[in-house]
Amino acid sequence: MPYVFSLLVLAAMVFAVVDIITRDDAQIRLMPKALWLILVILVPLVGVILWFVLGREHDAGSEPVVRMPRPQRSQRPSAPATPPAPPLPGGGVGAVPEPGVWALMILGFGAVGAMLRRRRGRTLDAAVA
Repeated sequence: MPYVFSLLVLAAMVFAVVDIITRDDAQIRLMPKALWLILVILVPLVGVILWFVLGREHDAGSEPVVRMPRPQRSQRPSAPATPPAPPLPGGGVGAVPEPGVWALMILGFGAVGAMLRRRRGRTLDAAVA
């Protein structure tokens, strides 16, 4: 149970980071998007609270955000703008994991570390007794 607060803060931080990244610059107040990201990542609890209270644009009746129209599938160019990456010597193509994969990997490392820490505590308790 002591990890519940930490997990809630981590979940709120991930939600805030995704919210900051997906918002248009016109919907962000007080600081640029990059500074909000740095604040939320470096100081999670305070940064998340400040983002949701001060940084977001809450009024639905405020100025509408002007967005560029997205071209239909038939209007999009059929050929990619850049040529594909050359294959690697092993036969594969180098890829960058998506942010969701990174988040799961970091959560996995955290879970493994928590299990090892708990196991070490039990081992020390057994050795003392």
